[in-house]
Amino acid sequence: MLLFFFFFFFFFQGFEIALEQTTLFTLALHYYIYPPSPSLSEEQMQLRTLLNMHISIDMYIHKQTIS
Repeated sequence: MLLFFFFFFFFFQGFEIALEQTTLFTLALHYYIYPPSPSLSEEQMQLRTLLNMHISIDMYIHKQTIS
């Protein structure tokens, strides 16, 4: 359900707008995704993967904008 929401949001809002609007959301999830304890639940692992994808897309767009 969470993945569907993000894919829907990215494809129908436009990548750059979606990245700007979800930045606060990803920052708010930081303590949930990276808890102090080393053990992570399955949902936290999925959110970590999603956050890494978000960062990769953001860096790719930034690189394309510069060049």
